[in-house]
Amino acid sequence: MAHSILHKKSTMLALLVFISYGPARAQNFQWTRQFGSDRQDIGFAIAVHGSSVYLAGVTSGTLPGQTSSGGTFDAFVAKYDSLGTLVWLHQFGTAGDDFGDAVAADSTGVYVAGLTSGVFAGQISSGLDDAFVRKYDPGGTLIWTRQFGTTESDEAFGLAADQTGIYVVGSVEAALPGQAFLGSSDAFVRKYTADGNEVWTRQFGSPSRDRAAAVAVTGESVYVAGSTFGALPGQSNLGMDDFFVRKYDANGGEQWTRQFGSSSGDFAWSVAAVDASVYVGGYTRGALPGHSNAGIGQDPVLRKYDANGNEQWTRQFGSPGLDVIDGMAADPTGVYVVGRTDSTLPGQTGTGSRDAFARKYDVNGNDRWTRQFGFAFQDGAVTGHDGAFSVAADSSGVYVTGEISGAFPGETFAGGISDAYALKMNPGGPPFLPFNAIVGGASYVPSVTAGSIASAFGFSLAPQNAGGLLVHVGGIAAPVYAVTNSQINFQVPWELTGSSQNFLVVTVDGNTTSPVSIPVATFAPGIFSADASGTGQGAILIANTAFLAAPEGMFPGSRPVSRGDFISIYATGLGPVTNQPPTGVNASSNPASLTITLPTVTIGGVTLPAEFSGLAPDFFGLYQVNARVPQGISAGTAIPITVNIGGTSSNTVTIAVQ
Repeated sequence: MAHSILHKKSTMLALLVFISYGPARAQNFQWTRQFGSDRQDIGFAIAVHGSSVYLAGVTSGTLPGQTSSGGTFDAFVAKYDSLGTLVWLHQFGTAGDDFGDAVAADSTGVYVAGLTSGVFAGQISSGLDDAFVRKYDPGGTLIWTRQFGTTESDEAFGLAADQTGIYVVGSVEAALPGQAFLGSSDAFVRKYTADGNEVWTRQFGSPSRDRAAAVAVTGESVYVAGSTFGALPGQSNLGMDDFFVRKYDANGGEQWTRQFGSSSGDFAWSVAAVDASVYVGGYTRGALPGHSNAGIGQDPVLRKYDANGNEQWTRQFGSPGLDVIDGMAADPTGVYVVGRTDSTLPGQTGTGSRDAFARKYDVNGNDRWTRQFGFAFQDGAVTGHDGAFSVAADSSGVYVTGEISGAFPGETFAGGISDAYALKMNPGGPPFLPFNAIVGGASYVPSVTAGSIASAFGFSLAPQNAGGLLVHVGGIAAPVYAVTNSQINFQVPWELTGSSQNFLVVTVDGNTTSPVSIPVATFAPGIFSADASGTGQGAILIANTAFLAAPEGMFPGSRPVSRGDFISIYATGLGPVTNQPPTGVNASSNPASLTITLPTVTIGGVTLPAEFSGLAPDFFGLYQVNARVPQGISAGTAIPITVNIGGTSSNTVTIAVQ
């Protein structure tokens, strides 16, 4: 009877099992940290200095271990070490609303800038909303606060620091002390010393609406970027809002200004500078010269200038939907941009109504990699409230902050609209595997068996050349099922049977990773899930059909299985088999390759022996377990199911039972 219900899988199942990659897991960030309240929490800015990572943002609730200041929104600042360990967190504000929009750091501490509609201790309110800057020392002790503005609404959006002081930029709706008001709103840049003493202020703009959104400093040069609805002195308006970038020297002397854009609205949100290069990023509702709009909405725009203001190149990209660059960081190898998309960028997978993304360009404007990430569900509802608002970089990685509407692996979602997060990813370059890179290909548990399917997570893993990828485990070539830039699915060689520990190396286009330990067990059962996450709906067919035992309509042709019917469970890691095929060779149905040990299957709390257990025909590394659904279990759309073999249990997935 067991052999009579052994059958081949459909192409549909093959795609589910081997080609799908879980969107959050497949990124395999070096680390992710998220936190929040039962409301909305957003990381707006991130900075790195030495081994410290600083994060600033806003919460509409009360963060863990903190106290609300009484307004609708509070600002926060957090410090992590280079491994992602939280060092300290401060939620702060006034009786009004407070936003932490920007952060910068130096050897003496961390600076936070933003908006307040109240009054900080020891400060005076100038008008409706004020800008503020405050400094904490590396231990998290508040050193000073400066609240400033006009009689109207003002806000600080950007912050940068160097050895001579800090620079803050934003917008004002009247005249700052000693300055002249030029239009409906003006841009400003102000320099303070590290002790909080004002050095100089420059207010500038057109007769219309102007805003400075970001500032960067390198050497003796200060770059300010933003948008204008008018024409800055010596410039021309190209239609509605335009981008601008302006260069000052360290003493506040204007060096040059560049205004550019399309005939539609253009908005600069970020600027980055390194050596003699300056990058400006934002979005356009139109098309810049020589470019076209990728969709019907907004496209990200990135432009590079040299130190003299000469345009080097421009890149406009996007999806069919709305896309924005919110933040950027530069290093000698290129520029990193982060933002939001409500669709799918080329070569990526969308997960919700709005995703975060990160992208790297080299110094010549070549797209090196893109990573789109986010979550589709929150408490069973499609939300996709995800975004990346700021990025920082050092030699060891790229740091991103924003908001996320789900839980990163190993993290817990606080349960509100969104959580703030900080993450670290590899900056690109040669292939890289972290020490915990290898997991079972179905369960994502860090244990594999000889002959099973495993996943290696890392960075820069996709080859550019045909035949450019080689995977070796214990010196033995391992056949590869599929590869992306951050994940390789491969078969652990059968030759490693009896081995408990080995090492994996990956070679990509001639560049080889350092060896990574791979734990090899006798049994490491894992059931494939329909979304390649290791949880939720299982990759489990109603026997002798091509239909998933899932709620009707979840997948084409899916339907609940009836009690008493057989199901075929697709798994890996079930250990030694009879008639063992060579590594990389598909299993046969005649003779069948049966597991030496017969597993048990637990469905809805009822445990029973498997009717069949062996390698699935026409695949290598894939096991098939057939079982009868017990008559006495409850019906439901998510009945739990596990496989146990040799005393080791698999991950839990679900099926629909009627």
